[in-house]
Amino acid sequence: MATLENQTQTSCKNEEEEACSYAMQLASISVLPMVLKSTIELDVLEIIAKSGPGACISPSEIASKLPTTKNPEAHVMLDRMLRLLASYKVLTCTMHTLEDGHVERLYGLAPFVSSWYYLKDAVIDGGIPFYKAHGMGLFDYHATDSRFNMFFNKVMSNQSMIFTKKILEMYKGFEGSETIVDVAGGTGTTLKMIISKYPTIKGVNFDLPHSVIHNWSDERSLKCLKNCYAALPEDGKVIIVEAIAPEFPETNSVANSVFHIDCIMLATLSGGKERTEKEFEALAKEAGFADFQVISCAYNNWVMEFRKMK
Repeated sequence: MATLENQTQTSCKNEEEEACSYAMQLASISVLPMVLKSTIELDVLEIIAKSGPGACISPSEIASKLPTTKNPEAHVMLDRMLRLLASYKVLTCTMHTLEDGHVERLYGLAPFVSSWYYLKDAVIDGGIPFYKAHGMGLFDYHATDSRFNMFFNKVMSNQSMIFTKKILEMYKGFEGSETIVDVAGGTGTTLKMIISKYPTIKGVNFDLPHSVIHNWSDERSLKCLKNCYAALPEDGKVIIVEAIAPEFPETNSVANSVFHIDCIMLATLSGGKERTEKEFEALAKEAGFADFQVISCAYNNWVMEFRKMK
């Protein structure tokens, strides 16, 4: 009976996670056709096809065959686009270990809104598609469009309520904390919910949404984390709640959802991206944190702890 009950609980939990991932996928449904459009305009599929039947080639090789590309990061951008397509089975993907130990993805052909139109230009020339479309960055644009700003804040607040409610049910890492600083807390929704459950905690809502780690390059994220490390007492910790990108482009709604958001970052923010577990761990260690742990998952958002050891 206990085994059957555990199986039922696990099944319900998996169904709930899958349903939320699918909802997030639907919310960003325009990502797939726009990434596919840019891939076609760049002749990426043709480049792969010309490599021969069943051929799998690296993003670097594909980038080298693009006409007049001046962007040194073209291969990185292509890799992020192609892994999304691989997660939808538009492309095949295999993993190849290089001599230096790094792993690269190789892509082959599988059998068979405004800023997105600048994704092709960004791959060729560099730059941020959103900036090309609007002449300014995403968060600068907020100040020019009150309706968009209100809608954005409402979406972030509602999303935070859903995720935080689930996190507070399963994550016990706030217990015993004296002070919590919510970096990029926006309108304060998350902090209010934490303090409501743990009223003895002193809460500080510290910055706006543009300070979220996945909005930033590794360099800027590292600077933020080092500042956090310096401000923390011994045995203090940074709690990060983010999606974790799989190393391999798995063909399920969880991977689809993460790669959707990653391509949104690609099209809207300079350096913003979704990271793999290894990439998060590398950031933690480089910032000085001796202990890195992935604790639990709430609707495809993972709770990670970067701890400053005594």
